[in-house]
Amino acid sequence: MGEAGPWLAWTVSGCEAPVTVLRGIGVHRAAALAGVGIETVGDLLCNRPRRYLDRSCVTTVATALPGRLVTVVVRVLEARADVPPSQRFWLRGTDGSAELSCVWFQGSRYLRAAFAVGDLVAVSGRVERFQGRLQLIHPEHEWVGDPGDPVGLHTGAVVPLYAGTAALAETGLRPRAFRALMRQAVDGWAAAAVDSLDQALRARLGLTSLAEALVELHFPTQLARAEAARRRLAFDELLAYQRRLAEARRSRARHGGSPVLPPSLRLVPSWRARLPFTLTPAQESVAAEIIADLARPAPMQRLLQGDVGSGKTVVAVLAALTAVEGGSQVAIMAPTELLAAQHYDLLASWLGPLGLRLELLAGQAGREPRRLALHGLADGGVHLVVGTHALLQPEVQFARLGLVIIDEQHRFGVGQRNALYRKGGCPHLLVMTATPIPRSLALTLYGDLDLSVLTASPPGRLPVRTAVRPATRRQAIYQFVADQLRAGHRAYVVFPWIEATDETELGSVVAGADQLRGWLPGFRVGVVHGRLPPAEKAAVMRQFASGQVQVLATTTVVEVGVDVPAATVMVVEHAERFGLAQLHQLRGRVGRGDAQGYCVLVHYPAAGAGGSQGTAAAARLATLCQVNDGFALAQADLEQRGAGEFLGRRQTGGTEFRLAQLPTDRDLLEEARAEAWLEAGAARPADNLG
Repeated sequence: MGEAGPWLAWTVSGCEAPVTVLRGIGVHRAAALAGVGIETVGDLLCNRPRRYLDRSCVTTVATALPGRLVTVVVRVLEARADVPPSQRFWLRGTDGSAELSCVWFQGSRYLRAAFAVGDLVAVSGRVERFQGRLQLIHPEHEWVGDPGDPVGLHTGAVVPLYAGTAALAETGLRPRAFRALMRQAVDGWAAAAVDSLDQALRARLGLTSLAEALVELHFPTQLARAEAARRRLAFDELLAYQRRLAEARRSRARHGGSPVLPPSLRLVPSWRARLPFTLTPAQESVAAEIIADLARPAPMQRLLQGDVGSGKTVVAVLAALTAVEGGSQVAIMAPTELLAAQHYDLLASWLGPLGLRLELLAGQAGREPRRLALHGLADGGVHLVVGTHALLQPEVQFARLGLVIIDEQHRFGVGQRNALYRKGGCPHLLVMTATPIPRSLALTLYGDLDLSVLTASPPGRLPVRTAVRPATRRQAIYQFVADQLRAGHRAYVVFPWIEATDETELGSVVAGADQLRGWLPGFRVGVVHGRLPPAEKAAVMRQFASGQVQVLATTTVVEVGVDVPAATVMVVEHAERFGLAQLHQLRGRVGRGDAQGYCVLVHYPAAGAGGSQGTAAAARLATLCQVNDGFALAQADLEQRGAGEFLGRRQTGGTEFRLAQLPTDRDLLEEARAEAWLEAGAARPADNLG
């Protein structure tokens, strides 16, 4: 039945009765079901089977072939248990065509009381031949009243299997009992479900009725009908979610009152004149969209996606300067203190000469700097603040917050985004992510936002050369790293773990840093990972940026935002442990200057998966050698790992679905989105994701 999780608040209309209305569900079982997210009959009906067994092949014993999965109906001729302590139980039966033996190797006490000579029983299992006789090992079984009675709960049909939990098993809701409970719910309540889709819409989308879908999801007459049922219910689930997004956008628009921020005539031209580079056409286009949004009284609500090195920060600065010149304050929230500090240092160097006051507000800020920053935000003296989750604290108040910029939005939950948004009366909102998110997932997570994308990198930046190497080539790998260091460049070495569980493998940053010092003599190795105090991390990063440290042994804390132009080499140990999108982000940390960048993915065939799985992992990594498009890699990653693994369970912002599957159901998502916005009478968000 799965783990309790942040499922969407959607259930079958008309089936809101508590599960206690079903026979056999008392207080204890209801509590166990609630623990896995099932509180109503509708929740139960939406609890999708994890898979199905096709036991629909009902045949005679005489025609049953060894190796086939069959169901036969036999009259019990003999039922006996072995002499204790053995738990083996034997049943011999016939259907008139031939005899069949059934063997269970445990549970003889229960089975001895369950079967009697003369019972008519349907049994399902894989046929074997033993000592000249046909037999089934541990078959599923159910009793049949008369030869003409139908079978189909545990045998003789396509049978659903549900993911079990220990808590449910302890209350007696083991697989057979849970299947019987589902049969009760379907028989008693499927017909009561209120179908909110009219027949014309169902016909246009090729969807079945709701009542039929509920029956076929759990007890399908054919496997193909189970998938058709899932798609119908997935559409309802996606439609419910898109309705929430549409209403949220309409609600924000009703409040209005956002500051009207006209195009900048002073700050933006002055800053652009200082830049040593020219904006790309993509940057100019997206910046124009954002500046047009800011000039309207309705709040801007925009997601800016950009592949590695596409220049999102420049676009964000253009928006920030427009807001400041219009008399508003700007808040920029980053997911880590490391990234917030990098943003602050960069923005201070860019905007300080323009006479703007910037502050950094993070969890480790000293008492006096924090007091001054809070006072400046409250009285309007601070024009722009960069911070982490510390910006969400109640004591952080703004005089006139007009623009909220959230960087690496996928690292935050939706609630955190909204909490910062509510710090102002009705500020404009720009959320950014450097992790390319496939269209289907972007429309799910950010379906209430206008979507913009930056794809082109600034001119002159060379594509990073990527190679996959086995761990046996480590000596040659680090000889190459040493050559790069001697040329005055710097290198990252990324590890999947902070501390090792197996000292024979280079898997942890703690053990790996010591080994790197031996392999790269004469060069200083710094260490950065998530457990270090923020001040220590910041100090090491400054040393790495300045060249005092030449090699940075790290975990994925450098995945986004870290910008050291002198770094040319990225080595990822145990690369098979990472997703494609994450590896692409790591690769984007090098080659940010004029020199050629290199990424070496060190592969351990036996790490976590051997044989064909290890070969598949190597082939998956090889994709990175040919593909530099982050969106194409992200799509492949999503298809391989699913949305929860692609972004991380916490990062999906409460959008884990029971029935919908992304990206498989992209067509349903598009249709649900169009229908929801049509119903809401709200302007549908602009979408230039392609």
